[in-house]
This record gives sequence, C-alpha cells and structure tokens, in this order.
Amino acid sequence: MGACTSFDEDQGESLEFRELALGGSVVGSAAEGGGNGGDWIINGLSEPSVCGVDPDFPLSSPQGLGVNGWLGSGDPEGEEVIRYMVECALPEHDEVVVQSPQGPLVFEGGIGLAPQWRDGACNEGCQQWVSACLLARTNAEGNSVRIHVQGDHPALGFGEHPDFPHYSASFFGNVFSNPESMHACQGDPQGVMMAALQGRTCSIDSDECGFDTYTDCLVDAGCSPSPNGLATMECQPDINGPSYPSISVSVAEVDDESIVAEGCAPH
Repeated sequence: MGACTSFDEDQGESLEFRELALGGSVVGSAAEGGGNGGDWIINGLSEPSVCGVDPDFPLSSPQGLGVNGWLGSGDPEGEEVIRYMVECALPEHDEVVVQSPQGPLVFEGGIGLAPQWRDGACNEGCQQWVSACLLARTNAEGNSVRIHVQGDHPALGFGEHPDFPHYSASFFGNVFSNPESMHACQGDPQGVMMAALQGRTCSIDSDECGFDTYTDCLVDAGCSPSPNGLATMECQPDINGPSYPSISVSVAEVDDESIVAEGCAPH
C-alpha cells in the first residue's frame, strides 16, 4: 500500500474501500497491501494527535501539509498521521502531492469524509468527521484489524455486513480542537469482547488511549441510535457541550487461539 511514498509511478497497489449495497464500508488494511477489510495499524496513532496540522489551510497548500506545515520537520510520526488523515478525508482515486525535505510525497485518499479539505479550509464539521475516523481506526495494540464502519455521512451510511457481526463501539470528537476532544462508547458486550481480543481497547481503557470512554452510547454518551439500531449518529456526552457526528465500528468473530496464532497477545 503506497498512501505515503516517494512520488513515482511504482507505488504499488492503492488502498481499496468497498461500498456496500446496504450502507457502511469495509476499510482496506494498509498492512495487508490493499484489498477489502481493515483498520490501520497504530503507527503514529496510539495518541492520534494532529498538532502539526492547521485545518484553516487546504491539504494541497504549503501551509497545510507542505514544507511550511508538519512535514517541514521531517518527522516520520507526523507523516504517518497525515497518511491516515488524508485517507479519511479524501475519496478514493484522489490524492495530494506535497513537497517535503525528502522530496515529493503522495498521500492518497480512501473514504471521502471531507473532500472539500483538499483545496479549501476544514471547518468544524470537517474536523469532526476526520477526527471520528482517526479515533475509530486507533488500535492500542498496534494490530492490523479488519473493521466495518458506519456513520450518517454520504461516504458511509448504515448497514450490516455478515463478516463483521459484532458492534463494538462508536467514536467521536475533535482532535483539532484545543484541548483535544476524543470520545468512545461501547457497543454490545460481545462486540466489545471481540474488539478487545484484537487490541481494540480504546472504548474500555481510557488510560491506554486517552479517550473519554462511556459504557452506554445512548445513556452515558448522549448518542442517537442509527436507523438499523446497530450504530449511532450524533453524540453529545455533555448536555451543555457540543454534539459530534460519530463513526461506529463492527468487528469480526475471533477467538483466543486465532489471536495467539497471529502473534498478538489476547486480553
């Protein structure tokens, strides 16, 4: 997968996102070299900070991601976060080419939650959708995990997928705000357990991920249910605070033996 590489014609297979007839999306895994499925490995996102990114500037501008932005420092961790962020924001087959101290870099789109950010500013709604995507794709164990994501956005939608039957959590917030706002609420108990076996513990371990976590999405996090009842839409954890669009994650069935076989430590 070449979402962030030196710019040449041999970048390898691009990340693939599959839209489902019933809504929702299965997100392609970078660690698996593209194709259907997956969360991103944690690289740079154990604490998904975007402190080097200014949403007032377009992604394509020097102030956004170029030498006057985060890439100017040559920080590989910042480069990794930008890769995730652009994949969330821009649609598949779109890309941003920026100049870094190491030469031109290409960042490819994938989901398309904020296509306007390519050539314009990222307003609050844009920031919240990209934030929800980054939070939903965080894995505290660094494992590459296939997930199904849903949300009240034209690029997502709501729907079940037979390979991902367990609703594990919903994610929402704004990582561009000061201070950062990072929230997660738990789905059904089976989904929470399946996610934990795969290292996806941010909805149950606030210390590990730095998220504000809630046991019940509807009661504790103030979320409205999706039409299919297997996800959430808007969430308002503080009755006097802002509301956020959410992205809900469903995971596959796993067992301890399969996790151990892949070299991952079960919880």
